[in-house]
Amino acid sequence: MTSGVVARTGFGFLVSLSILVETAALSTMDTSRQLAAYAGVSPSPHQSGSLNRRGRISKIGNPRLRRVVYLAAVAATRTKTKEKAFYQRLREQGKPGKVAVTALARK
Repeated sequence: MTSGVVARTGFGFLVSLSILVETAALSTMDTSRQLAAYAGVSPSPHQSGSLNRRGRISKIGNPRLRRVVYLAAVAATRTKTKEKAFYQRLREQGKPGKVAVTALARK
């Protein structure tokens, strides 16, 4: 017996449920950038004076939410969806794999 819900690999019911639980139903977030910062997947530059090194994700935020979103992004890169097309486009532009997956998680 099916529930009538279409299952998609990547961002699906459990990921959506986890996001709602970890963010208190998005009641305090106004933009997607705020949600990305709360999850800790927003970019954090590494600059000081004339020093300009490669940045990283901030990792300031909810670690459970970051893990769920990142792993969903990894799963979404392995299916034939628009998320995989976005990932492939970043890879063709020369971005490393983890950078592309993190960008997908942020999106």
